[in-house]
Amino acid sequence: MPTTPVRPDAGAAHDEREWLRVTLSCIGDAVITTNATGHVTLLNPVAQSLTGWTQDEAVGHPLESVFTSVSEEGHLPLESPAVRALRAGVVSEGHSLLVAKDGTERVVEDSAAPIRNAAGEVGGVVLVFRDVTQRRQRERAAHAVLAYAEGIIATLREPFVVLDQSFVVQTANDAFYRTFHVSRTETEKRSFFELDNGQWGHPRLRKVLDEMLADHNAVEDFEVEHAFPTIGQRVVLLNARSIPAQENGPVLILLAIEDVTDRRRAETSRRLEDSAWRKSEVQYRRLFESARDGILILDETTGRIIDANPFMSELLGYDHSHFLGKELWEIGLFHDITANQAAFRELQANGYIRYEHLPLETRDKKRVDVEFVSNCYEADGRRVLQCNIRDCSDRFRLEQAVKASLEEKEVLLKEVHHRVKNNLQVISSLLHLQSEHTQDEASIRIFRKTQDRVRSMALVHERLYRSHDIAQVDFTDYIESLAHHLFKSQQTDTDRIKLAVDVQGVRLPIDAAVPVGLLLNELISNCLKHAFVGHESGHIRIDLRPFNGGEFLLSVSDDGVGLPAAIVPQSATTFGMELIADLVDQLHGRLQVSRDGGTTFRILFPKRKASSVQREDHP
Repeated sequence: MPTTPVRPDAGAAHDEREWLRVTLSCIGDAVITTNATGHVTLLNPVAQSLTGWTQDEAVGHPLESVFTSVSEEGHLPLESPAVRALRAGVVSEGHSLLVAKDGTERVVEDSAAPIRNAAGEVGGVVLVFRDVTQRRQRERAAHAVLAYAEGIIATLREPFVVLDQSFVVQTANDAFYRTFHVSRTETEKRSFFELDNGQWGHPRLRKVLDEMLADHNAVEDFEVEHAFPTIGQRVVLLNARSIPAQENGPVLILLAIEDVTDRRRAETSRRLEDSAWRKSEVQYRRLFESARDGILILDETTGRIIDANPFMSELLGYDHSHFLGKELWEIGLFHDITANQAAFRELQANGYIRYEHLPLETRDKKRVDVEFVSNCYEADGRRVLQCNIRDCSDRFRLEQAVKASLEEKEVLLKEVHHRVKNNLQVISSLLHLQSEHTQDEASIRIFRKTQDRVRSMALVHERLYRSHDIAQVDFTDYIESLAHHLFKSQQTDTDRIKLAVDVQGVRLPIDAAVPVGLLLNELISNCLKHAFVGHESGHIRIDLRPFNGGEFLLSVSDDGVGLPAAIVPQSATTFGMELIADLVDQLHGRLQVSRDGGTTFRILFPKRKASSVQREDHP
């Protein structure tokens, strides 16, 4: 406020004061003037109303008596701005709590300026103040509402914003700042629609918020899908409520923001799953209706039939209604209720049962042989048992015919092996008779070796004839029998020469068993004849086992004098060694000879598949 010079002329000064009094009386703010000593010289009507002092009462009193002010917080005494203006000679401003003459308290904003005379000296002060009590009440009400809202939204997990009626952000909770990666300084006191480069400036959102304020209603589940710069494409739901003004306070808008992206994705996924489920259900029903196997659906608790497909009626000749409500034994699948209950308990416990062969009876008393499979699964929130029943009558009849044919062929094969064995024994007997009519020792030895070879082949056929498996020979017993025969044939003392056999479950088809048997005959015979010359005792070891997955390893070793270095089995000219080499070739094998501490023959040959049928015992 500018300083006012004092005119020296008395008449003019009077006119000036009158002019000033009239002017100050007409303005809307309260005005008090003082002289140089701080005593009141004038109160305009507004000042009289606010202080409770009249002009006549106040003139001549110290300003502090008329304008009594204290602090808003604590009611502490305050220095009047007019006193500061008189003391310092400068304009002073502030706000305080004015205590009127009758004790009424009002919040005022005040300013004081010195009045200077023509000489520039401070001749008084003018104090201007106004009542801002209502404005301060509104501010306090707004702060109270805002603090209340902040207390609520601070506990919310979802983003929450408080706006004023101009849609300016007053505050937001921590979840808002975390979710959208913004700071308080970027958010508060800014228009909500301008936040983050206008990402919330959706025209429809602005419209519904305007309508909410105008109609005093609410915004519920307003959906916004937007590519946010910080968090990417999201779907959010907005819910808004307005809080009416309280005690002249401002209108506030509470805006809740819920990120429903995951929910929407889950709903979309669920819709797709539901669609797929409905499609699957239709497909299942079509399969159920058109299947050429009988299908029964049982209740998991009672075990009673709740559905049957058309093929069951076709198979047994009964209407669909005949099956419903019955247990399996009642339609002939099990002999009696006890057997039915045992199968039902097994199905409940294991979730699966299977019977290769169950007899059924049709409506017209015909027998039907079926295969029965049942398992458990969930359907419409409950556990259901499904039984699949396949008509296997033709298959069972064919299997019986094949079984009878195989048994017949097995008998014929066993007869063939028996006759081959007998014929070989006849040949062996002829060789023995011929040897008895020969005096030449060399010829006798040849006859005996040939007999042993024939015996090794006959032993193969004898084992096949006596075995349940007419396609493969168990070599554990075979080697023991062959070695026993050779020890006896060559009159070897079993106390002097010890035999050890290790066969690890090897079974060979006949096309491998015969050459392996002949090999063993040659190798054992050679050991007994040549290995222990000059030795009082010795050991022979025979090993036969699988090797490297796809081969067998046959090893015949002794701790005798050793094979002479001059003899190379692959190029030897003796009949026995030539026979060994030929038999190894016949097996498509490989021969290795070791002369370390005796002699070891190692023969590796590939496995072969049996080409015949194994006999099974049926209950």
